[in-house]
Amino acid sequence: MACGDISGNVAGLQRVLKQIKYPGIVDEVGLRLGDPLACLPLLHFVLLKYSRHVCAHTLACGIELHGKTDQRFVEHAFRLMRDHLGVKTALTPAHFFSQGFAERKVLLLRDAARAARAVHAAGAKRERISQQRVAARQVKGTRAGRGCA
Repeated sequence: MACGDISGNVAGLQRVLKQIKYPGIVDEVGLRLGDPLACLPLLHFVLLKYSRHVCAHTLACGIELHGKTDQRFVEHAFRLMRDHLGVKTALTPAHFFSQGFAERKVLLLRDAARAARAVHAAGAKRERISQQRVAARQVKGTRAGRGCA
């Protein structure tokens, strides 16, 4: 969705959050006002708590997000999204912490959640393929041990 439809964009963000099983309550009023206190927990969940595959990807990119102040967390999160997840940020960290820019924040959160979902899917697929290869080697090894080739 494009800018100008805050209700539709908030609904789209809620759909994506439901897909990634966000456990908290979404502060719709805070999102519509552009309150950073409503946006920060969502960004934190998407990048740190949603998936171990996303956390592993973040560490593989050389970006540490744990144990940071809110300001440092947002700066590093923006760097991760811009440089490694392909999310174009129309905001600066200063804009993120200011009141306002509601629709831009909602669009940023939605795009970050979609990118995290894609990273999770790719990581889960790699893990599944790796497990299948290990299982195939084990089966092949037990057949070779019994003389059945």
